[in-house]
Amino acid sequence: MCPAWVVNPLKASELAAMGGVGELYIEGTCLARGYLGNDEATASAFIVDPAWFPGGSKAW
Repeated sequence: MCPAWVVNPLKASELAAMGGVGELYIEGTCLARGYLGNDEATASAFIVDPAWFPGGSKAW
């Protein structure tokens, strides 16, 4: 399972308004292939602990 959220494109720490325009953020182990051991790629693609995510999670 890969939960998904639509976030404010100007402030990724906020969810987009219902029916609004935003960026799609997806959570799940299915997204991590190619990032293990690649700290630079991970830092540029993942967001750590957004306010709307369960604690300790990362979003891509």
